Amino acid sequence: MKQIYQARDEMEAHWLKGLLGREGIDAQVFGGALSRVVGEVPFTEAFPTLHVADEQEQAARDALERILSVPASDADPDARPWQCPDCSEWVDAHFGECWNCGYVREDDADPPA
Repeated sequence: MKQIYQARDEMEAHWLKGLLGREGIDAQVFGGALSRVVGEVPFTEAFPTLHVADEQEQAARDALERILSVPASDADPDARPWQCPDCSEWVDAHFGECWNCGYVREDDADPPA
């Protein structure tokens, strides 16, 4: 297994694991519980890490680069929430995926008026 990412916290690690899973990449989170021992170990050793099988390393790194490369500053401040066509849940404009059912919004889809 190869370490491909060191997350800020356990929530980020599991969020990224889920996104990689949707791309067919089986990732594992290690060290999630270590945040409880910060102070007893160096804080950089207490961050959770994502690991993948050796043969999936490059695909995982490419997927993470895509996922993490969208700067928050690129968000359109005038964008409006959109309604998921699968489950009818309302989703904040800056999210491209429904938090409720996982539906991925098309890149060219405009939020409803």
